[in-house]
Amino acid sequence: MTAVLQLFSTCVALVLSFAHGRRSRLSSDILLVYWLFSAIATTAQLRSLIKHSTDSLDISVLVAYVALLGASLTALWAEATAQPSESRIHLPDDDKQDPAEQAHIFSRLIFAWATPAINAGYRRNYLDIEHLYGMPRELMGDQANVEFLAQWTRSQAQSSPSLLRVMWSGTWRDILWSGVYLAISVGSQLLQPLLLRRIITFFQVYGTVKGVELDDGLLLAAAMGVLGLVRATAFQAYWLRLMLPFMWVDKVLSALIFRKVLHLSSESRSKHTVGEIVSYLSVDADRIAVFVNYIHCLWCYPLQITVVMYMLYQTMGRSCLAGVAMLAINACASTWLAGFVQAHVRDFFNWRDQRMRVITEAMSNMKSVKLYSWQSAFIDRICKIRDANELHSLRKVGMWKAVMNTSSSLTTVLIGLVTFATYEVFDGVSHGPLTSKLIFVSLSYFLLIQEPISQGPFIMTQFINAAKSYVRVCSLANSAELDPVAVDRKEYDRDSPIASANDVLVSVEKGEF
Repeated sequence: MTAVLQLFSTCVALVLSFAHGRRSRLSSDILLVYWLFSAIATTAQLRSLIKHSTDSLDISVLVAYVALLGASLTALWAEATAQPSESRIHLPDDDKQDPAEQAHIFSRLIFAWATPAINAGYRRNYLDIEHLYGMPRELMGDQANVEFLAQWTRSQAQSSPSLLRVMWSGTWRDILWSGVYLAISVGSQLLQPLLLRRIITFFQVYGTVKGVELDDGLLLAAAMGVLGLVRATAFQAYWLRLMLPFMWVDKVLSALIFRKVLHLSSESRSKHTVGEIVSYLSVDADRIAVFVNYIHCLWCYPLQITVVMYMLYQTMGRSCLAGVAMLAINACASTWLAGFVQAHVRDFFNWRDQRMRVITEAMSNMKSVKLYSWQSAFIDRICKIRDANELHSLRKVGMWKAVMNTSSSLTTVLIGLVTFATYEVFDGVSHGPLTSKLIFVSLSYFLLIQEPISQGPFIMTQFINAAKSYVRVCSLANSAELDPVAVDRKEYDRDSPIASANDVLVSVEKGEF
């Protein structure tokens, strides 16, 4: 009777879903998730019914559950599939709108909304600008710049203005959602070694222990595949969601630097040369935006290492402390090497700014340089700073980065080697002999900490560069500006009907050269 009632309610919901599809322009994410879990739950009930039927199976109940599963899958397909255009309510569309905004949840997770552009590129072997989709709504136009500059102006009126707090207020939603996706991905990755242990145990006892059936192993294998799918899907969704704050930060910082340059006072302009301002735009703003892509690594990598080391302790006992010791040595070495990198990066920035000052001085006084034939002197001075100092600092930065990456790569191998050797020599009995199950499960755990250990120095370097660039941008953003009373600024719209080509935009009265 329960199966019949479930089938009746599902059929009613299926009819309502079809009616919703004819009246709504977009698929419902809530209905899609509901029908998916309904199909999964029905499949589990059907398997339990078949497996635990001892004497005879009630055909009517079996047919009801099969029909219930078919109805759930049909509703899922109907909600996810695009409806005919004549059955929809037509609304004005923008040719350059972002299709991800109207895509349903599964289309966003597997990037199905990008299929038309991929097919167009495959057929034409190239893509023109008209084939590309529009930017997300929050990144289009100057709305993001206007809101960010308004918040920064209000922050400057406070006792302790913070550019970081203003940037966080505009990106915290996307950063938190991307953190949720990353947590799902990492959680799925951490569960895979546990399933691997169960699978190895199943192969060891299958056929020898009563009650262990083949469908148990098939279920474990399917669970392993589902975890891999969830991990890959959540990781790609994490990167896509994190691209939004990356582009937003790059956009608003460029707008802030442009606006600040136009409002700098004479004293502040003497402190920030043209070369430094170009460096703020081309290097510093980009480094701060790029670090947004790795901001979750600051908490994810330490947490992942901690959880994996705890699981290793449960797997191999105290022998994993040898791996912990190797990890601690690598962390100390990475910190020590990061200090060298930071010092040489600081020297590189200083020498580059000095070179840009000399270039700006030569370009600003080019007539005098030509008149007195100082070309060779300036060229020698610029080349000396560049070759003897700037490139030397850059070479040292690359050398120490290579040492950091080499030490991290070797550490991953040494941790596994030292841990297995310690277990075999000093223990070997607390968790059984060094069998294939123990080795493969432990190796899977070591593979999980390979990325955090190897990418740790890179993340530290990115953090150091971003922190240095943030300080430089803040020094420009907090510089003194022109007195607003001394400058009369008026809004001018070139597209206004009253605008004319004869309008005077700049006027200098009684000026002397």
